[in-house]
Amino acid sequence: MNAYEARVLIAVAISTFLIALIVTVLVILLFIQHRKNLLLQQKTSMGEIASLEFERARIAADLHDDLGPLLAAIKFRVGLLSPSSSEDQEEIKQSVDHLDEAIQRLRKISNNLLPTALERKGLVDAVYELINQAMRVKNITIEFEYDTFPALSKDYEVHFYRIIQESLSNCLKHANATNLRIALTSNDNVINLQIIDNGKGLPANISLEGISGRGLIGLKNRASIMGGELLIHSHPEKGTILEFEIPIHA
Repeated sequence: MNAYEARVLIAVAISTFLIALIVTVLVILLFIQHRKNLLLQQKTSMGEIASLEFERARIAADLHDDLGPLLAAIKFRVGLLSPSSSEDQEEIKQSVDHLDEAIQRLRKISNNLLPTALERKGLVDAVYELINQAMRVKNITIEFEYDTFPALSKDYEVHFYRIIQESLSNCLKHANATNLRIALTSNDNVINLQIIDNGKGLPANISLEGISGRGLIGLKNRASIMGGELLIHSHPEKGTILEFEIPIHA
């Protein structure tokens, strides 16, 4: 090999090294940018969900503290009336019945905004209340299985509750399922939540990257906020499995 060929080989080697270095740097920069985008998206989702929960709590408090006592006072004053005719008596009775219905609906709305069972009894009992409500409004069998798991922070309890609440709502509205199973288990500091129905399933080509439904996006965001992920297993006419894997930090 003469001197010219040696210089060419050295130049090729240096060029190859520089190209490989540039490609490596670009890949690293793309990876860093991708991580920044994910963190920004997660931070944005956390802010949106925190704002949503704050607004729910505020509205629930307003309904409970302002509108609830007002309806109760109206019912009391209507009950004090003593009309002479049977027609007026019937009118008052119907008015009281309507007020009772309005009070019940107000309690239901307030409970959906800020579940009292979650505040008073914890996650498991709150989930049982959701299940009982669902089975009262639709002909569906719902099973709930759970293990003992590490104590959860209040934020985690709210996230799990909202995930189950939204999943139940989606199933009742869209799945046409007759059976639903909720399984909440833990293993190696990871909580696994599975929500399994025998409904009509999701389109075969659905992916988490391409989902457009607000419900599924909300579920994905809540899982991401807790550092976990949502996996969807579904086939048309064969039901759907929503699987959440959430790490529990000591």
